[in-house]
Amino acid sequence: MLQRALTFANAGYRTGLVHDSDTELDAAELAALTAAGVTRFFWDEPNMTEMQIFASIERDGVVPLLDIAREWNGELSVNDQIRARKAGLEVDDGSLGFTVEERGLLGAAATKGKWFKTVSYAEMVGRDVVGPRIEASAGTLVATLHSLRAWMVNGDEAV
Repeated sequence: MLQRALTFANAGYRTGLVHDSDTELDAAELAALTAAGVTRFFWDEPNMTEMQIFASIERDGVVPLLDIAREWNGELSVNDQIRARKAGLEVDDGSLGFTVEERGLLGAAATKGKWFKTVSYAEMVGRDVVGPRIEASAGTLVATLHSLRAWMVNGDEAV
């Protein structure tokens, strides 16, 4: 993704790069992006997109995310991936308290299980879960998405 962003920026296009924060960019990569004028949008360290969504989405958004994951990936598979993060964790939606720890486990399971890794799955998550709940959500997800939208719509460079 970094090289693609640099290619577009160096060709004269206004370029933004949305990236996960599970791996830090090194000083040379950051310098190259800055020199090329690429605007960066990223999550809290060490979050990947799925982890940031589960960390930030309002409480009422967690079950719909799990429903989508189970519909696409199978209930048994999703539940097993959740339990693999914490032995004995009950994955019945009614018993999950959606604590910070549980949200972290769900985000890690979603990332490892690639629950939302196709474009169509990601579009549905954004359209049906994140978008309608963005104002009631919190954290870096909200700030980053607002900055990204402002950059796209208004040309704002500040993030």
